[in-house]
Amino acid sequence: MNIAGIDIGGANLKFALVNAHSGSDAEATGEVPFPFWTDHHRLVFELTRLWESWGSVEVVAITMTAELADCFESKRHGVHFIVDAVSQAFSQADCRFYTTTGELVDAKTAKQNWALTAASNWHASAWHLFKQHNLDDGFLIDIGSTTCDLIPVQSGLPVVPGQTDFDRLQNGQLVYAGIGRTAVCSLIDFVQLADGKVAVARELFATVADAMVWTDRLAAQPDNRNTADGRPLARSACRSRLCRMLCADDVDLTDAQVAAIAEQTYAALENQIVASLRSVVEQHPTLARTFCLAGSGQSLARGAIERVFANQTQPTVIGTSAPNKIGQAIPAIAVATKWLVEEKKQ
Repeated sequence: MNIAGIDIGGANLKFALVNAHSGSDAEATGEVPFPFWTDHHRLVFELTRLWESWGSVEVVAITMTAELADCFESKRHGVHFIVDAVSQAFSQADCRFYTTTGELVDAKTAKQNWALTAASNWHASAWHLFKQHNLDDGFLIDIGSTTCDLIPVQSGLPVVPGQTDFDRLQNGQLVYAGIGRTAVCSLIDFVQLADGKVAVARELFATVADAMVWTDRLAAQPDNRNTADGRPLARSACRSRLCRMLCADDVDLTDAQVAAIAEQTYAALENQIVASLRSVVEQHPTLARTFCLAGSGQSLARGAIERVFANQTQPTVIGTSAPNKIGQAIPAIAVATKWLVEEKKQ
């Protein structure tokens, strides 16, 4: 039996295929760019394409965060839209939806309890990684293109289940910034250059991905056009977008000045994560200093941990192999694995 797990995010559809005989080892993972704010009406079509590419799949397990996209009038509307699209695209499969209670439920229940179905992937990732590594207590750090989750875990589950994103923003367990889509102008007010400060434009001219590519923290992706101006995530285009943050053209700034924009953007992002991580750790002093990492921003997570525990014994850090592939698919792998675990109990 083949099980597909899907993480339906606001910018990407991430999936994992798991065979009932292989346990939690994904036989294949993948990611399809899908900007909900413009393309939500194409969701059934895109999910159907995935279904046709998979071959034989009997069960589809879903977690989601795309209900927050501003194409929906409310999160309730978003959850209902996504559940209906999934049910239509995968009508030949048994579809189950992950909730922040740690359960997989059917479509009717997912819609009735929409607040628990919304934004559930952090819970699934925490459960899966701590089970996979036979850990009881610790913390999950999942940094992706858009957000960072900082989740305290006790007895193999998040300390506070059932939380909404609003709750997690309040207690610091959600930092709404990541290594991809976050706007540069949301992180820094000015850039310190050799000859003084320059204020940045309050416009979506460049994102953290541009800064990551320019500083060689992220590989260029010439086929990726999910950028501020729709041009490729190529080094030359990244430079142009970063220059535009200071209302400048390529010829107006030196490489050193562009590097200053990029480095100060990255430093501001790291500072935000360090502050929230320090707060979450201090709120849970009895938990083991063990950190499970997920997502494509694992190098950023490691740097933040080193700073939080500077001049102390460094904690245990467990990352995922191939962070830009397996790491990004953890929620999808988690929900597929959850179905297997629940099936074995019956």
